[in-house]
Amino acid sequence: MPVANDLQRGAPRHPHRLRVTGAILIIAAIVTVWSLRVMAGRPVYVSELGETGAATAPWFNASLIGIALGGTLIALGTRSVRSTTRWLSAWPVAATLVFACVMFALASQVTCTPGCPVPFTAGSTVQDLVHTSSAVLGFAAGGYACIQVAFLRHRRRLARISAVAGISMLLVASVGGLLSVAQLGTDIGGLLEFTAMTIALAWLAVYGLTATDADAAPAAEPSIEVAGLAPESV
Repeated sequence: MPVANDLQRGAPRHPHRLRVTGAILIIAAIVTVWSLRVMAGRPVYVSELGETGAATAPWFNASLIGIALGGTLIALGTRSVRSTTRWLSAWPVAATLVFACVMFALASQVTCTPGCPVPFTAGSTVQDLVHTSSAVLGFAAGGYACIQVAFLRHRRRLARISAVAGISMLLVASVGGLLSVAQLGTDIGGLLEFTAMTIALAWLAVYGLTATDADAAPAAEPSIEVAGLAPESV
């Protein structure tokens, strides 16, 4: 059908492969980061695995690159997804994910100094400020993408999963972040930070694996109707 072809013009040729590959990279990153935490042999915050001079740094920073690449592939494979709530639909979910991926890639290249001091505290440097800012912005963007998907009316099951994941990330990350800033309870704060990271990455993998090929196509003009196409209700 000519109209259907017009709707697909500009879409990736194999969006399913992009999404699955991206999800595999995300899952691999989760396994790698938790393995590195065990190898560290002590309570640590996430960024400490990649701090300058750490034995785990090469693998951890490679995992951040894997997250950035995997998230970008998922974004390319779901580029037409846009929240159905007006105040969340200014740009597509894919744009939010790409921004998050750029921030994580930056965090992988600008690591924190030994001990990962909180910016603007004793011993912190510009390097710590850049790393922390990029990591926080990346995580925040990932959380925003989760909220955008939570308000998809035509993907109710995925919307519910996203809402639960988003709320969980907010609560867990808030407590972990406060403990990190206060430099208290590294054992509990670090575990909460790893947990929030895992929830965010697991959600992204689920999002990539449950998307459809229609999610990769450019959005149709409101005036165009294609016979036989119905909204996806999953």
